[in-house]
Amino acid sequence: MKSRKVLTIAPQVAFPVRSGGARRVFGILKSYEELGLRSVAALRNGRWQRNNFVPSEKRRVSERVARSLGGIEALLRKRSYNEVRFASRKWFNVHRNLILKQSGDLVVVHFLASLPGFLQNKILYRNLVIETHNNDWEWWGNFKKGRGLSSMVAQVGYDRVAEILGMAPDEAIFVHLSEADLAAYQEFLPKHRHYLLPNGCDRPHRVGNGSGENVLRLLFLGSLSSKINQDAIRYFFEKFWPNLKGKVKLMVAGSSPPPWLGRLVAEEGAEMRADLEENEVESVFASADFLILPFEYGAGSKLKVMDSLSRGVPLLSTGAGLCGLSRDELSGCTFVSDDADAWKKFLHEVGPVQRSNMSDAALLWVKGHTWTAHVGRFFEYLDEEG
Repeated sequence: MKSRKVLTIAPQVAFPVRSGGARRVFGILKSYEELGLRSVAALRNGRWQRNNFVPSEKRRVSERVARSLGGIEALLRKRSYNEVRFASRKWFNVHRNLILKQSGDLVVVHFLASLPGFLQNKILYRNLVIETHNNDWEWWGNFKKGRGLSSMVAQVGYDRVAEILGMAPDEAIFVHLSEADLAAYQEFLPKHRHYLLPNGCDRPHRVGNGSGENVLRLLFLGSLSSKINQDAIRYFFEKFWPNLKGKVKLMVAGSSPPPWLGRLVAEEGAEMRADLEENEVESVFASADFLILPFEYGAGSKLKVMDSLSRGVPLLSTGAGLCGLSRDELSGCTFVSDDADAWKKFLHEVGPVQRSNMSDAALLWVKGHTWTAHVGRFFEYLDEEG
């Protein structure tokens, strides 16, 4: 593999890691170090270099106010919310010296909303990679269904996708995390190169053998400020929990839960763990018998799947919960159904031996799906492409 200097442009990504998108970025960044590549990343709130974080100046505006102002500006300027909120002119000015110093070889731009600002700053590169993270049409489409300011902002974001894609230089390589995303973007930009780089995981390691109790423990894990996760939790309580309440235990864990969600979880007799440190994430996985993915709709492929399987914790999912992943490949470590009675029957009948076999199948599957393996294959592709 050729020696390369990699500059990462990721204004939507902050440290410490709280969101799925940020965890994908950091999984890729850490793999650069393992592969011996020189790498620096410009992030929302600082820079990442040699596996160390150096913060930039702290924001003086509250998150709630920043969201409202960002939505209003997006509407007035007819720009994507993520464009004006994160990949702004101010952000590029703050990181300008770092970006100019590191540019010239391989530049990886994360999220489509970062592309207009990157191109406006006329940054040099030998190879340009655009990491999409989502099918943005599908992602914004989920938010168009609401009302008020958020739905109007989502409509602008949806309309802006085609405009941003039209800015992409001919030599750019688009990287996608699922086959469905790749197909959607390739249909729109058939002359560009497209590459599938699925979500990965750290090296597989079993963290425990489940709860060790007579009552099975289910775990929901994810960013609790995210609408798709909030909708999944509500959907689970409405459709699946009436059949399971009192028969299994549930823990909802993740970052930044709104107060109403905490009240809902408590009212339903479940446990909530908020804003976990890394060692606490290990402990909640160690006590879980299954990770649940009760999604009514899906986009991309979910990093929580890789996190769970890499720790030997099997999955209990709806069809949408495995969006972007192969059901056939995961059949040994996953139970998939959209039927509440089927969930109840499975959890009633599954025994220790079957759970142990599913755990073994999970660890076996993830061996070929580490971040370093995925990213290493991508750089082999780059070498072949020249």
